[in-house]
Amino acid sequence: MATLNKKLAAALAMPIIFLALLCAYKSFKVMAGRKIIVPITGFDPRDILSGHYLTYRLKLDAGDACQGTDWDRDNISLCLALDGGGTVIGSVPMYHDDDENLCDALLSGKCSGGSFVAGIERFYIPENESAALDRAVRSGEGSLVVSVDRKGKAAVKELLINGRPWREAVRHMKSRE
Repeated sequence: MATLNKKLAAALAMPIIFLALLCAYKSFKVMAGRKIIVPITGFDPRDILSGHYLTYRLKLDAGDACQGTDWDRDNISLCLALDGGGTVIGSVPMYHDDDENLCDALLSGKCSGGSFVAGIERFYIPENESAALDRAVRSGEGSLVVSVDRKGKAAVKELLINGRPWREAVRHMKSRE
């Protein structure tokens, strides 16, 4: 009977341990990377809100890397130019023979439907804040604080509206109404 209880305890503990390790990994990934700010724009006016997720496109120029015959292609990188505050001010496709040390930051992704996608194009929001955030992103007021590691993998840290964290911006919008 005691071995059954130990097996049951181990079976119940394993998912909790794995979930804790996953959370620790994701937290480390967000904290360890370089912080950059990427402007965003509304993606599809018919479906900018998908459930509780705000969907958008990164305002980055992939040049000709996602055009023509290569419009659906994996493993491309963009070389980002940043201003003094870490905001993206320019981007160009990175090719295998380019020197990545010339980039302020590197962002990895893929081409999908002729556009660059970094895998960070959705942000979870509360349903009661969706209308205000939808309007702000559609009108070009949105940007993301992103953590990017040395290999160019990105994780979203915060959604900004006019340079403010989204919660603060929504409170400000409601106070003006």
